[in-house]
Amino acid sequence: MAAYVHRTREATGLLKHFLITHIPWSENRQADTLSKLASSSKDGKLKRIRWETLSERSFEPREVLWLDRSPTWMDPLRAYLADGTLPMDIKEVDRVKRRVN
Repeated sequence: MAAYVHRTREATGLLKHFLITHIPWSENRQADTLSKLASSSKDGKLKRIRWETLSERSFEPREVLWLDRSPTWMDPLRAYLADGTLPMDIKEVDRVKRRVN
């Protein structure tokens, strides 16, 4: 993802004006469905995608009682992307930088 951000920043730096507007998925379902249709065919035949609009919730939301925040392999990547923090081990530094780029 970082490589895409880097390429985007390079390209937009050449423009006089650039604006990104986030469109929530919930407001973009038709475009999402069309993109799936366009990319789903390997043999040139269209694939059917089921489209259903629910008039009410199909489940009741539940309260989250606890979250497991044990360390994961993503923590060093997240720290590096957030504020440039790198692990102490030089091998880990190389691994984090490779995964991010």
